[in-house]
Amino acid sequence: MRPQRKCSTENVNNPGAGVPPTLGAVLEETQTYREREEMLRETGTAEVNGARMYYEVVGEGEPLVLVHAGIADSRMWEGQITAFADHYAVIRYDLRGFGGTEMV
Repeated sequence: MRPQRKCSTENVNNPGAGVPPTLGAVLEETQTYREREEMLRETGTAEVNGARMYYEVVGEGEPLVLVHAGIADSRMWEGQITAFADHYAVIRYDLRGFGGTEMV
């Protein structure tokens, strides 16, 4: 038989018991990329050597350029872009013939 863990009544009635009061305040005040996503997202196309290339810039700070693999497009970075955008100006684009970029 597996032993069962019992919580004190204090924890059941107040799940935040034992957490320093300032921690919650700091977390609420910290604004992340997810909260200001619309304000910091820029998308468009740029003319490069005769082709219109799709690009997206998200976040603020030092630039970080993400280039997709040869079997995908810039959407492959969707899972990581929000984490990077908290600290960098993330630039992702579609290579020729992929996503929103023309072949020629």
